[in-house]
Amino acid sequence: MLSARCQFQQVSSRRLTAIRNVAQEQWVSNVLIAMLTIFFASPAITSAQSISQPTATIAQTNNVLANSLSVLSVGASEEMYDITLTGKVDYAAGATHDLGTITLKAAKGGSTSVVIERPSEKLKEMRTHPDEGASGSWSDNRGSHLVASQNLMIEPYWFEPELLLKAYIKTNSWQPQRDISDTQHGPSRRRITMARQMPGNQPQFDALTRQSSTEIALDPDTLWPRELTFKEQYPSVRPTTATLHITYDDFQLVEGHLIPFHIRRYLNGSLVLDIKISTVKINTGLIAQDFQL
Repeated sequence: MLSARCQFQQVSSRRLTAIRNVAQEQWVSNVLIAMLTIFFASPAITSAQSISQPTATIAQTNNVLANSLSVLSVGASEEMYDITLTGKVDYAAGATHDLGTITLKAAKGGSTSVVIERPSEKLKEMRTHPDEGASGSWSDNRGSHLVASQNLMIEPYWFEPELLLKAYIKTNSWQPQRDISDTQHGPSRRRITMARQMPGNQPQFDALTRQSSTEIALDPDTLWPRELTFKEQYPSVRPTTATLHITYDDFQLVEGHLIPFHIRRYLNGSLVLDIKISTVKINTGLIAQDFQL
């Protein structure tokens, strides 16, 4: 898409603590924290659960996802290998509410970078998801920190639907579980629920994998991805369910790729990041150092 308008969620420890003592490790809007921090209770989830329509076969669902991917890059002369998005962000975490700038970077293979600059601090989150295992780190005014395992479960490409769909289709990390048509609540959506298998031999993800799910909602007419919802139940003495919900709007064409220029990120029903993209750069040759603190 032409440069135009196109989870940092650092949820304060108070806010994330309510969800789970992971708040510190999740950074920004549960944006930084939230990039990883997962979780927003979205009406879409409830609505999907109330729909009773025949479930498509895995082959049919994969075909729908492949068609959606084709639509997003229908005018592109080359495949997307990396992307850099910049814009403004309205950031909310607990009592904190700031306007700032945001830079989002992603590269094929699972590497992402989220940088939020607010008047009071600069928040960064870097993640990699190579075949041998997922890892990540984030930083704020207090220093650098490792991303918590539960936050690594969140899809790293949460802000870029085309790379997100490629990850679903071209790896064995995701398996469709449910495919329904939702016409009863708000705009019509085709909701596809996925189960994820984390890369590498990382036992710390086993319980989280069993208790988490990801739902992608497509516009049934255009096949554009309009929502992404991640739900996870933390195994603890008092299990807590957290929900991260992301919406995609204002799609614009940039170099043949459809990019959402308005992205919202919610945590358990509360808006934590409202992102409005102004510039998009595709295939600039991002390298490993671009995804390091």
